[in-house]
Amino acid sequence: MSIVTHVVVGAAVGSFMPNALSGGVAGFISHILGDLIPHYDPPLGKYAKKGLQRSFTWFLLLVDFSLGLMVLWLVKDSPQMLVGGLVGGLVDLDAFFFHKLKHIGIPIHDLKSNWHKQTTAVKGLFNQGLLTLIAVAIIYQNAYNR
Repeated sequence: MSIVTHVVVGAAVGSFMPNALSGGVAGFISHILGDLIPHYDPPLGKYAKKGLQRSFTWFLLLVDFSLGLMVLWLVKDSPQMLVGGLVGGLVDLDAFFFHKLKHIGIPIHDLKSNWHKQTTAVKGLFNQGLLTLIAVAIIYQNAYNR
């Protein structure tokens, strides 16, 4: 699932929490539950193709990461949303190093894991987009419409 989706959903669930610690816990849980929704991940590591397609994948990841940072900046005045979004996004950090760290812990980011539901790009991006829009509406409602 995209970084920005995990960040936005983490911030949204964090908006219901009373403090930053519970916001972070909620962000972590939202990440795990979010990965149960069938989604699309761009191919990384040994799954990545070569050449222009690989460069385009890394460009999309840079845009995704930048949007995630922008969301964190927008919710910076709410500690529970900031920490919820930050933790929600950081759980994926191991995905970049999975091929080197797969002997540590439970491999939830293995593409064959039951915790990490994959689908086609069209269906997966639709699901992620819908989830992101719902989370943005929740953030707006809880942060800017009080």
